[in-house]
Amino acid sequence: MKKDTNIWLGNNNTDKLFWDSQSQRSPHLVLIGGSGSGKTETLKVISMELKNKKVSTLIIDFHNDFTILADNLIKLDNTTIHPLEIQVGERPIDVTYKIAKIFAKIFSLGEIQEAIIREAIKTFYQDSKIKDLKKENSGNFKLLPFSHFKEILENNFERRKTESLLAKLSIVFDTDIFMDAKETSLPFNTMTTQVSVIQLKEFPTDEIKSMIAEIILNKLINYFYLKGQSKEGIELFCIIDEAHRVTYEGSPVDLLLRESRKYGVGVILASQRPTDFSETILANVGTIMSFQCSLAKDAKYLSNKSIRTRKMFYQVCIRKLFKKIKNHTN
Repeated sequence: MKKDTNIWLGNNNTDKLFWDSQSQRSPHLVLIGGSGSGKTETLKVISMELKNKKVSTLIIDFHNDFTILADNLIKLDNTTIHPLEIQVGERPIDVTYKIAKIFAKIFSLGEIQEAIIREAIKTFYQDSKIKDLKKENSGNFKLLPFSHFKEILENNFERRKTESLLAKLSIVFDTDIFMDAKETSLPFNTMTTQVSVIQLKEFPTDEIKSMIAEIILNKLINYFYLKGQSKEGIELFCIIDEAHRVTYEGSPVDLLLRESRKYGVGVILASQRPTDFSETILANVGTIMSFQCSLAKDAKYLSNKSIRTRKMFYQVCIRKLFKKIKNHTN
C-alpha cells in the first residue's frame, strides 16, 4: 500500500496548496530561491510533514541548518569513508570511472589528470588482489586502506605529471575520514529511517564537503539497488540544500533522479538560482517551486522552461508550521 505523501505547503488566498509527489510524473522536487527567501524553512516544513506521513528523510546538511529536526544525527566524527570501496554487485571498472569523474569535477581536474586518477584507481584494485576489474563484487573483495592510493600517485607516475594533481588533492590526503579508512562505516540501515541528518559543516573546505556528499549518494544508490524495488511507493526522500555543489551532468544526483523512484526514493533539491540545475535535472523532476528571483535573467530562464506560475502565499503558513517544529523539538 502506497504511503500518503500529500504535503500542505501554504495558502493561495483561501485555498490550501498541496504538493503530492505521488500524483506527479516524477516524485522529485526542485526548490529555487535567493538568500533569505524561505528555502531552508520550507525544506524543514516539508521534512516534518513527511515525518507525520511516516515517510523518512535523509538530509545532507552543509551548514548544520537542520539539526533541530534530527531523530538520527550523523556527525561523522568516528566514521570512515573509503572513496574507492566497491559495493556488492558493483564492478571495479565502473567504480573507477565514477570516482575519477567525482574527483575531476570537484577539484577541477583536466583530462590528463582525470586519466591519471583512473589509472591509479585501477592499480589500487590490482594491488588489492582484484584480478578481473570487470567482475562484480560478490562480497569477497578486500581493499587496501585508502592511504595506499596516495602512495600510488606519489610512486607510480613521473613527478612532473602528478605534482599539480597532488597539490590539488592535498586536502583529501589531510582528511582523516578518508585517510584512516580501511572500509566505509556508514550505517545505511539506520540512515534511511526517520529524519536522519548528515552534518558536514565541520569539514575544512567546500571540496571535501562535496566529495563526502557525492560518495554517500553513490553508496545510497547501490544500497537501494540491493534492497530491490519498493511496493509501497516513496519511503524515503533525500533532501539536499545548497544542491549546486553536487549537480552536474553525470553526477550521482543525475542517477538518483532517473532511477530512484522504483526503489522508493524521492529527491528534493534546493539552490539559489535555476541555472544551478542542468536541463537534464529539470527534465527529471516533477515539481519546481520558485520563490522570488532577484535577477531578471533567472526569471527569464524559468519562463523559458515553460513553467506556469501563479502567486502562492506561503510565508504565514510556513512560519506557523515552523513554530510547531520548535514546539515539537523542545
